[in-house]
Amino acid sequence: LSHCWGPPEKRPTTTTKANLSQRMERIPFVELPRTFQDAIEMTRKLGHRYLWIDSLCIVQDDEQDWAREASLMAKVYSHASCTLSALSSRDSSGGLHLEPLDEDRSYMDLSITPSPAEQPSTESGDTENNRAFTSPRFRLLYYSNEDWHTLYNGTNRTMHMGGPSDDISPLRSRAWTLQESRLSR
Repeated sequence: LSHCWGPPEKRPTTTTKANLSQRMERIPFVELPRTFQDAIEMTRKLGHRYLWIDSLCIVQDDEQDWAREASLMAKVYSHASCTLSALSSRDSSGGLHLEPLDEDRSYMDLSITPSPAEQPSTESGDTENNRAFTSPRFRLLYYSNEDWHTLYNGTNRTMHMGGPSDDISPLRSRAWTLQESRLSR
């Protein structure tokens, strides 16, 4: 998850030395900020079992853990199936915004780069060529293979769906998000 922490009074839930053993057991969903809850829901709906959130996965008051995890960031993002980006949220309470385009379609703040194996299939007889992943709060549009090649020239690029343009996005004002964006598959 790529997200802005926000000002000190809006800081997200974190893992510290004091709560590490609790975090290893469980983190109550209701105690998480909306952006984390939305990311967990989307991760599950995409069929993935794991979600990496910096404030939870790095022990924030442990310099050794920080150094170790910081050195692994390139690996985390370059091996991720996708990167969820809270582009419109100024802090972790904002959520992954759903912005309607019209009554039938809408985009969620999502930065996703499917690997070639994860791109939609165009096998003959595939009636679900233009599939939509839908829930009451999210709609993620999938392109047919033909559209994928037309739109993305057959390359494996990051698609930005919804949210403000990069120049006004709170998330894009942070230097560290460049690594997250560029290294994501």
